[in-house]
Amino acid sequence: MLRLWNFILFLALIFSLGACKKTEAPPKGPISAPTPTIDIRPSEVNIPIQIHLDKLTELALNEVENPISSGTDEVDANVKLKLLTVVEKEVEKVERSVRNEVRKVRKKTGQKCKKIIGSFLSKLICEPIFSLVEITVQVPQEIIKIVKVFEEVWVDEVRNTKVRVKHEASISSFSIALQGRAISLAADIDYWLELGVKEEYLNSIRATVDGIATCGVGEELRRVRVEVYGNIDADEYGNLTFTRDNKKITWVRECRLTAADIEVSDILDLPGIDKAFDKAINKAIDRLPSEYQLRPVIAKTWQQMQEPLTLAENIYISINPEQVGITPINGVGGVLHTGAAVKFRPVVFYGKKPASSKLPLPEKFSQVGEQGNFNLLVNGVIHLQTLVNTLYEDLKSENIEVSGKKVVFDKPRMYGGKNRELVLGVKVKKPIKATLYLTGTPTLDLEKKIIAFPDLDYTLDTKNWLAKSADMFLHEKFLAMIREKTVFDLDENTRKVLATIGSFDEPVGPGVLQGKTDSVGVEYVGLSRHSIHTYLSAKGSASYRVTDI
Repeated sequence: MLRLWNFILFLALIFSLGACKKTEAPPKGPISAPTPTIDIRPSEVNIPIQIHLDKLTELALNEVENPISSGTDEVDANVKLKLLTVVEKEVEKVERSVRNEVRKVRKKTGQKCKKIIGSFLSKLICEPIFSLVEITVQVPQEIIKIVKVFEEVWVDEVRNTKVRVKHEASISSFSIALQGRAISLAADIDYWLELGVKEEYLNSIRATVDGIATCGVGEELRRVRVEVYGNIDADEYGNLTFTRDNKKITWVRECRLTAADIEVSDILDLPGIDKAFDKAINKAIDRLPSEYQLRPVIAKTWQQMQEPLTLAENIYISINPEQVGITPINGVGGVLHTGAAVKFRPVVFYGKKPASSKLPLPEKFSQVGEQGNFNLLVNGVIHLQTLVNTLYEDLKSENIEVSGKKVVFDKPRMYGGKNRELVLGVKVKKPIKATLYLTGTPTLDLEKKIIAFPDLDYTLDTKNWLAKSADMFLHEKFLAMIREKTVFDLDENTRKVLATIGSFDEPVGPGVLQGKTDSVGVEYVGLSRHSIHTYLSAKGSASYRVTDI
């Protein structure tokens, strides 16, 4: 029965050719169509970056050149003084002159009597006589005189004079807090202060300074807190920047000077301290270690993204980064959260490991786009020689006989093609001379994991009119047989790729790049010089988990 079918088929081929126009062979030569460029939507992954502000405060404190304000200044001020002054006073002086004179006379007379008659006789004669003497004049009890005296007293006085002010101020601590982009920075400034007036001047006016003229000297240092409010951002180069909005000053341990009308804030040069404060913060931001800065972290990741990753044996993925954008800054407490959104176009290869990319990190970073999408291009290849060999083996296995003679096919040959069509020539060597020109478009069936030619057709080139006539009647049946023979399984590597890209975790930069495929579609199936290329696009999600920070 099989021989009868083969005979009828072969006769039909022969007879059909008689009614057909002679087929011209396609131009001979290799297929020259270039491999197309497939425009796959870029993937984007967010690389999170965290900056712990305790490091920033530590660096800022190290950047401060303490003391940030110090020196001796001379200012004009109203000073409270105590002056030593001579005051003229009128006072009452009480004298008992008369009574004193009587005593003096008695004493003097008694002494003369004693001298003349001796002590013994004086007691016997003079003293009794004197005691009998009656003083008849009235003797006043006291005499009061008004006299003038001069007295030194201290007098309070305020004078405008030159005041020498010595001080020293140092930043003792920093604190930083974040809420979104808003940042508040506080610096505690400890200081001491001492007022003085030239000693020569005080001596010249016989004065001393009155009131409190020192603070923080021989006691706990005084303290003022400067709080600065602003925003922290990242510029287009990936560097952190600080922009201030306003400030607040709080006297934590106040200095209360009473000796002169001097403002402590003027002496401490708060504007200068403010400037030093800003300088320290900006220097600290500039000198953050690379792992706490945006650009160095991104640069490290970018460099590692240039290297192909090994997904499995002989299966590689080239990440191909293209652009970088900075994600919005969001601060919580003492931690600054931000990140880099990297756009990349990953492509899967198998066989030979692809070369590293050489695209430098962009100088400026682009705006942030959609995050987390993942679009993967899979470049599968079936070499045409493999296809030709497979088709030849399938045709040889067909036991087709005509009049008891087996039909023998020669090895198929590749011809030129146009667009996405493949043209193969299959020669019949026996029992007749003929050439079948197969033309079809390769199509990928992902579900069955095969490449087929559903639009495959052929033309027959022969001088045998019987073969031409037979083909006219049995063309469709023979075509079905040829289409069945031109179905090719995807090679083992492509199957591995489809199994591998479902999900992967690969170390990249300071973390792990994670990808998950939700669906796979066919972007293009076409021809290059020696291969059928299958371009698959896998869509899903991507993320990046930092492990080294």
